[in-house]
Amino acid sequence: MPGAARGIARLPALTARVPPRWLAPVRRYGALYVFLGPFAILTALFGLWPIAESIRVAFADSQTALSDAPDYAGLDNFRSVFADPAFLSSIWRTAASCQR
Repeated sequence: MPGAARGIARLPALTARVPPRWLAPVRRYGALYVFLGPFAILTALFGLWPIAESIRVAFADSQTALSDAPDYAGLDNFRSVFADPAFLSSIWRTAASCQR
């Protein structure tokens, strides 16, 4: 070995390391994940969470709806709203105004 005489040891050849399978899509679509990630997080935070929370509150008793442990009323809230003549009148007036 010509290099060994001068004190330089021969290094073993570096082998190419095969990346894991899950890393291939990240490398290929990395920019997509970077741009869509914040959109998905903000949509969930400001879109889906309020919708889920409003559905939870709709089935809760009005006195405890926003507390940590609400009392659930089931469909009683909806029964009382649809039994109210003022609500039904407003629905009919809204439907009539949409037809014009």
